[in-house]
Amino acid sequence: METDRGAVLTVRAAARGIIDFREARLLDPKWWNRCYVLFREMVRGDDMQLQRGILDFHLALVGASGLSDDGFRSAQERAREAIFDMMGLVRPWEGMGYAERKKREHEGLLNDYIREFGDPRDPVFKQKEAEALAAWKEQIASRQPEETDLQRIMRLRREQESRLAILKQRLAQRRQGR
Repeated sequence: METDRGAVLTVRAAARGIIDFREARLLDPKWWNRCYVLFREMVRGDDMQLQRGILDFHLALVGASGLSDDGFRSAQERAREAIFDMMGLVRPWEGMGYAERKKREHEGLLNDYIREFGDPRDPVFKQKEAEALAAWKEQIASRQPEETDLQRIMRLRREQESRLAILKQRLAQRRQGR
């Protein structure tokens, strides 16, 4: 029975006094429809309690001073997820659960990309991208090799020695001019 969701919800609803089975009309579909509405609201309340616990846990993590920077950011993000999930439970008509918000955000970014650059699913777009990539690879291959770190160090050392030699010459000329 513990694995049958409907049975568990029915027992919970009876235990909480949400449904009075003394007045049950088990063969009436309208009665069951009313029960399902109450079940959904009871589940939403249970989910809200669970989300509050999850949020409290993540807030406790954020408040812990022993977290690394990555751990802190991760706990912060999970706390943000929990609060948006709670908002989705309280206002389901807004569709503001974390998953829905991420989906909307992704769709918005995709639409912005399509508007700016084109649709990546379009064969013409794919062809242009492949051509641009090939041209970029060709440009990279034909580019002259840059100097290595060792070559740069040696060049800078030579330039420094040259400036030092010029300064020594000027100093010697000043001393002779006295």
